[in-house]
Amino acid sequence: MKKTGLFVIAGVAVVTLLGLVFIAATFEAPEGGTTTVVLAPPVQPTVTESNTPARGTSPSNNSILPEIRIQPQTEPAVAAASDPIVEPPPV
Repeated sequence: MKKTGLFVIAGVAVVTLLGLVFIAATFEAPEGGTTTVVLAPPVQPTVTESNTPARGTSPSNNSILPEIRIQPQTEPAVAAASDPIVEPPPV
């Protein structure tokens, strides 16, 4: 019974290997170079700004997320310049 399972696994492996060899043998690389089509970006309609209040016109103001303000960063503390203490090796 154990040999039957082993033979089935080996048979599947051999069939898979032969299938890959067949695909590799019949594969034809595309002839010529590849063509890349670059589409022009869509034309954006020009929006004239009106004298409406600035609040609510920005997408970030319409967000449910809180407004984040970046705080100024202080310079990191610099380590004190001191001579290293060198101890003699233990005997």
